[in-house]
Amino acid sequence: LVGCPRCGRELAIRTVEALARIGQPDRAREGLAAWDARANGSSAQAAIWRPGAEAMLRAAEGDRSAARSLLERLGMQLKDAGELDEALWARIDLGRVLLGDDRQAAIEAFTNPSNKRWMFS
Repeated sequence: LVGCPRCGRELAIRTVEALARIGQPDRAREGLAAWDARANGSSAQAAIWRPGAEAMLRAAEGDRSAARSLLERLGMQLKDAGELDEALWARIDLGRVLLGDDRQAAIEAFTNPSNKRWMFS
């Protein structure tokens, strides 16, 4: 209601992710381009969400290899930064992306907390 620019940018990047998740990659791609054009000064939280939004967009466009790479890198960065809740969501998304190509890797992403790259303890 007050038009907070930071909140607006955060909402915009989460909207990109949501559009990708519901199967509207064209609208998500447009939203991502618009977000990138005005991302200067974005909050640290929005900068964390951007790679996840792009990963979901790549998955929606059928580029699961790129989505996998983005999510693996994001998960490790989040874990290393101590953002364990966000890292867990990246891991869940990774499992979803892997289901189409590598069922065993998807199972590991969903169930194997001892995977050293994804250890949360």
